[in-house]
This record gives sequence, C-alpha cells and structure tokens, in this order.
Amino acid sequence: VANPPNVTLTLTDDDALPTVALALSASSISETGGVSTVTATLSGPSSEAVTVTVSATAWALAGDISLSTAKTLTIAAGATTSTGLVTVTAIGNDVHSPPPFTAGITVSGTAAGGNGVADPSFWTVYLLNDDTLPTVSLALSDTSISETGGVSTVTARLTNPSSEAVTVTVAASAGRWARAADFTLSAAKTLTIAAGATTSTGLVTVTANGDDVYWGRDKEVTVSGTASGGNGVVSPPNVTLTLADTTVVLVLTPDSSITETGGVSTVTARLLHPASEAVTVTVAASAGRRAVSGDFALSAAKTLTIAAGSTTSTGLVTVTANGNDVHSWNKEVTVSGTVTGGSTRGVEGARLTLTDDETLPTAALVFTPDSITEEGGVSTVTATLSGKSSEAVTVTVWTSPSYGTGAVAADYDLSAANTLTIAAGATTSTG
Repeated sequence: VANPPNVTLTLTDDDALPTVALALSASSISETGGVSTVTATLSGPSSEAVTVTVSATAWALAGDISLSTAKTLTIAAGATTSTGLVTVTAIGNDVHSPPPFTAGITVSGTAAGGNGVADPSFWTVYLLNDDTLPTVSLALSDTSISETGGVSTVTARLTNPSSEAVTVTVAASAGRWARAADFTLSAAKTLTIAAGATTSTGLVTVTANGDDVYWGRDKEVTVSGTASGGNGVVSPPNVTLTLADTTVVLVLTPDSSITETGGVSTVTARLLHPASEAVTVTVAASAGRRAVSGDFALSAAKTLTIAAGSTTSTGLVTVTANGNDVHSWNKEVTVSGTVTGGSTRGVEGARLTLTDDETLPTAALVFTPDSITEEGGVSTVTATLSGKSSEAVTVTVWTSPSYGTGAVAADYDLSAANTLTIAAGATTSTG
C-alpha cells in the first residue's frame, strides 16, 4: 500500500498577548543633574523580540531636560526584561518654583515586535525644585540727593529668578529730621519683576522738594515696599534716602556780637556739603531791632564765592559798627544774602548784635536858684542826665519837709505841673 498523505496538527497558543510596561529607576529627581533610568518589561515572554523606542517630553518646565543618545530598549525573544540603557537627565536652572516640584517629564515609548504587542503606558518623572526662595531688595540710584530738586530712582531686585512674577508697591515716609513736605513720591508706585528675571521694570522716583532753611544736618526719607507673587516672597527691608542740605549759611566772626563803636564782624558763607559748581553769595545788611541804618556800614565788597568742591567761601565782606555817645539797649543788624549756582535753595542769614558801650546815665535835679527867701521866693526845678539816652526820661517831682530843719508842708507850694521830660538824645529836661 502507498503511504498515507500528511495531516497538519495545529497547536493553539494559549498564552495571552504580553503587555509592555515602562519602569523608571526614580519617579522624582533633582532638577539639577538628576537622572532616571528607563527600563521596559513584558508581562510574559514572547517568541518575537520586542523593541521599544523611548521619548520624553517636559511640561511646565522652566529649564530643560536631556534624553540619552540611546533611545531604544530591546526585550529578547523569550525574555521579559529589556537590555540597553536609556536615561532622562534634568539640566537644571536657577529659577525658584513652587515646592515640591519644579516641573514634570512625560516618558513614553513606541513598541514594535512581540507578535503585535501594544505601546506601553507613559510614566511621569517629577523634577524636585532645588532653588531657594528668592529675597527681594530695594535699591536707590542715589542714596544721597540734594534737598533741592534731587531725584533718586527706586529699583526692586531678586537674589535669584522666580517662576512667578513679583510685584512691589513702593512707599516713602519721613525719617529722621524730615517732614512729609520735604519730598514727593512719584504717582507710579509699582515695580514688576517678570518671571525668570531678577530686576524690576517700571519707574518709581523720590524727589526732594527743598527749602531755604539751614538745618545744620541732613534729612532722611524711609523707602519701603510691599511684595506679592514670586511663590511667596517676603517684602523687602526698608532703605534710607538722605536729603543733603544745600542751603548756604552765613557765619559771623566774632560770634554775632561786636561793640557798637568801631566793632567789626567778618561774614563767611558755608555749605554743609560741597557743590559740583561754584556758589556765589551777595551779602546785604539791614537795620534790625532798635537799630537805624546809620548805626553800621557794610563793606564795599559784598560778594563771597564758594568754589566747586569746597564748603567755605573766599572773599572779604565785613559789617562795621559806627558808634555814638547815646546809651541804649543793644541793637541788631540783619545780615542776609542771595545765592546763585550750586543748586542751592537759599541763604540762612545771621543776626549781628551791636553791644552798647555807654554807661547807664544818672538823673539829677537842679534848682535855680538853689536858695530863695521864705516869703514868695521861687526856685525852678530842672532835671539833667549824666549822658544821653536813646529813650526819653520822665521825672516826676515831689517835695517833703527835710527832717530836723523845722520846715512844714505849709511853708511851700509845688507847682501843679510836676513832670519833667528829658527827650531821647538830650541831657536837659523840658517842662
């Protein structure tokens, strides 16, 4: 007999189609240089090798990530674990982000082979933020400005960038020796530090209003700020702005007092701070309390100059007391000035005292004649001063019997007019 024909026996596969999965050596890594290794596994062996091509995509990431050059994992036929090395590396940045994560990376893969296995599910790697919370500070373009129109610009800065913008609202208040009227804060008061930046945009200024009063000291303005955003940054510390006094002060030598007869006082102009340009002061003098213009003379030279970079004037200006023979109270002369140059506001004048050098006069009564008959004799009473006085003297005359002489009030009569006046500048009475 002939051999029978072949027959085929089918062995039905009873193993389920394996699934591919990706695994990460670390599900969270440092944002600066952290590394996670990617591995592929099969739920069961396959008679055909499986190839997985890995990809990685960053999301909400302020910096960057790097996927290794090798991007392919291979699971050999009959195996369940891949061979090959695929890594995801965080490049890092200096931008602070909300804790605990800076961002995330989606790791996915495309599978081929394995008798038709499906692509694996994706995995996420979180990047751990390693940047400290930034601190905000305020900076002034000039920490000291002229009290007359000086301007300082306010800037806000971060020690390191933030993933969220920072807004700083600036305020200014009167500090030591200052008043609110001494300065003006600009209408724009908000500074913004953009996400990823460290220096603000926006223009906020403090302007000194100035005055013509010499205080002998500088004034201070406290500049402060209130911060928001920046993932919770704290408001900056205050900074101090100095308003430098630029008023010229007139100084007298000797110290504001001279004798009324020939006394001389020298006038000097001074600044608390040097000016960048020369300052010219024209001096004037006027009669003050109890004085008249004839009591003093201002020198023909009336101009003082404070050189650029200096604080004391050159030039010679004097006030000389003319003197008189009239006793009076001390007199006062007002020494003033007008100024040009040096960004100065005005001049703080001085008061010069002319000290009276006459002795206080004494008053005396004189009888003319000094002896009269007891029957109808008349004696005229006159008052005299030992020296002149700038103020009139009034003498009220009264009489009384001298003790022990035997005289009585009925022995004489005093006239109804019993007042004598010695006019200012005179020595003999009228009346």
